[in-house]
Amino acid sequence: MAKRKAFDLSMRRDKTIRRVSRMYGIVGTVIVIVTVLNMIIQNSVYKRTRDVMDENLDATQTIASIQQNFSEINENVLLLISSLDTPEIARVAQETTEKNISAFGEIDKLIETYQKLSIASDDNIQRRFNHAIYAIDAYKRKINDVKDTVVTMSHESGMDIYNQELAPLQITAAEMLQATVDISKKTGEVQEFNAKNMRGWAQGGLSAMLVFTVAFLFFIGRNQINSIIEMRQKEQEITEAGNRLTKSRKKLM
Repeated sequence: MAKRKAFDLSMRRDKTIRRVSRMYGIVGTVIVIVTVLNMIIQNSVYKRTRDVMDENLDATQTIASIQQNFSEINENVLLLISSLDTPEIARVAQETTEKNISAFGEIDKLIETYQKLSIASDDNIQRRFNHAIYAIDAYKRKINDVKDTVVTMSHESGMDIYNQELAPLQITAAEMLQATVDISKKTGEVQEFNAKNMRGWAQGGLSAMLVFTVAFLFFIGRNQINSIIEMRQKEQEITEAGNRLTKSRKKLM
């Protein structure tokens, strides 16, 4: 009978050991999965943060290039006006026209590039950017309207046209482009903050899961080990009792 009980306890102990081994295997697998998920999420968040920063930089550089080209166009126009009533007007008018055609062509490409960026879809940014483009287009239409007659104008007439029609457009375009840059920077900073915040939450969540998994492993493992120790003690007690019973029987014989 004692041997039967010892055999049953041994079977239970073996089952417990196998159960503990399976549990450790499962927990180990969970830890591996958590680690892999952590790597995937970290890589995804890092890529998103990097993409946001790269796009913000692209947006700022594109607007800066538009500003630079439009500023050069305005300087060319002022140079043309300053050449009115001088023998150089024909040559300056020709050079100015060629330079401005090239600069406006570059601005058109930059506008197309900027409008493809996701940050350009923001309502506040889009509204100011559109105002700037409208002013630039109006400026372009005006100088195209007078390009054939400008060489016959007086310096005074040229300055009147510039001050009354071109200067307000130039100022509006410059202000709206700068407003676009300012809002883009703020929007970009918010996006970067959100991306970094998401990364922080991801790190915290995965760290908490890892800590929970380790704590769970420790708690369950300790209980199972105690069960094994307890069964071994009972098995030893039964074995000792069986040995005592055997000795008693031998004495009786």
